[in-house]
Amino acid sequence: MGLPVIPWLTDLPWAWISIVIATLWWTIGFNMVIFINALNDVPEELYEAGELDGASRWQRFRHITLPTIQPTMLFVMITSTIASFNIYGQPFLMTRGGPGDSTKVLLMNIVDEAFRQRQLGNSAAMSLLMAMLMIIISIVQFKLTKVKE
Repeated sequence: MGLPVIPWLTDLPWAWISIVIATLWWTIGFNMVIFINALNDVPEELYEAGELDGASRWQRFRHITLPTIQPTMLFVMITSTIASFNIYGQPFLMTRGGPGDSTKVLLMNIVDEAFRQRQLGNSAAMSLLMAMLMIIISIVQFKLTKVKE
């Protein structure tokens, strides 16, 4: 058809784009189920009251829907961040960390250090640092969103 060939898994940035698309496809279903349940828990009375007070659709969304589902958004944001740190299967199966080592993620380095290099102490230290980094990022996300019960 005369279209240029796109090196999806063998050239940058296409390898990363492919991994991101596969990961989004893999995680979007879980997140949508959680969001749909959160949206179903928003009381209809709040929307009716907002409509009676003359609020537009945007104002109802901004002042009723978003504040009500904010704890769910925080949960999805934190679990997605943790899942992003724990990504291993997609880059391993799709590119084996290539081209070169450009799509080699932190967890692939930890596994390589532990099972190929036989440096269990180093891999344990890397794992603990990754866990501490995930905890710190989760706390920062929690503090920045200031979820009110």
